[in-house]
Amino acid sequence: MTANITYFDSDGASQVTTVTLADAYAGITQRAKKLGYRSVSDRALLNIQEALGAITGNDGIDQIRIALDTVTLSAPYGFAAVLSAAGAGGVWSAIGTRGYRLSAINANGETFVSAEITINVDNVTKKVTLSWTQVTGATGYRLYRTNTPGTYGATSLRSAIAGGATVTFVDDGTATITGTLPATNTTAGWTLFGVLSGAGAGGVWGSTGLRYWRVVAVDSAGAEIANSLELSVNVDDVTKKVTLSWAAVTGAVTYKLYRSTVSGTYTSPALVTTVTAPTVTYDDTGTATTTGGLATTPTYGIPPATFTVGPWAVGTVAIGLEIYFWIKLIVPLGTPETGNPRLALVTTKET
Repeated sequence: MTANITYFDSDGASQVTTVTLADAYAGITQRAKKLGYRSVSDRALLNIQEALGAITGNDGIDQIRIALDTVTLSAPYGFAAVLSAAGAGGVWSAIGTRGYRLSAINANGETFVSAEITINVDNVTKKVTLSWTQVTGATGYRLYRTNTPGTYGATSLRSAIAGGATVTFVDDGTATITGTLPATNTTAGWTLFGVLSGAGAGGVWGSTGLRYWRVVAVDSAGAEIANSLELSVNVDDVTKKVTLSWAAVTGAVTYKLYRSTVSGTYTSPALVTTVTAPTVTYDDTGTATTTGGLATTPTYGIPPATFTVGPWAVGTVAIGLEIYFWIKLIVPLGTPETGNPRLALVTTKET
């Protein structure tokens, strides 16, 4: 029977086969990168371990470290559908094949979606009973449905399902509502929060409209540790302020806040301010941003404090289950900077 996995980038959605880390310099803390994989086998994977492997002629095995990610949720798996008998109370507008995908949610955000399942509703009075395996750490799920399998539009949300222990849903054909598939897995944070004040709070904005923020945690050497997801707030009155807050990051000495009027673009001058730890809040009144831009992407979480060469015991990985981990380069002082590719393998194996 086949044992196979598909690797994901930090966003928990984009598939990757190889990963190139940013340039690493001796003695400088490197930004960690999160990766993940989903089992696409036809059986459960047994006694899985994550470990590092050497590549002949390279010393990457001496420089790279790994750590399991225990925060990011897996997308739902074990997803199945069963059609009832006629006369069960279905209210479908027409017969036809329906496609379903399911995501899990927690306080931070939403996973990417499960693999799609389809079922042919051949009688409008039938119902579809959907079931799945409980996702560890989930506080609920979001179910998406389409009349055109493979294509999910802006009104594809069938239901927001409360409770992580809820693992079934009966679809009677009720119309879907506004909501489309998530593009990434945001369940690990790192999330920036914002609260808009009332009018007259001291805001000096040049105009009203949507504003976007990101925050970056920086260590004592000036290296980036964590990079937040984007926050958007509609500033509807120029005298209002936006109170920003975020979770503390271990090892952070300062936090740099960036603001933009364009989502995803933080070209200099975009720096709002630099906040000294342990402070994790700032009132943005709309004063002009200063020199400094942000080109790096979100880390999709806060890297753990401890990295090792492994091996890490994962255990049984069910079909469709996702596992996430972090990798980081740690290059000691005195290591030659040229002529050394520093290559290594991260291995996922049954033992």
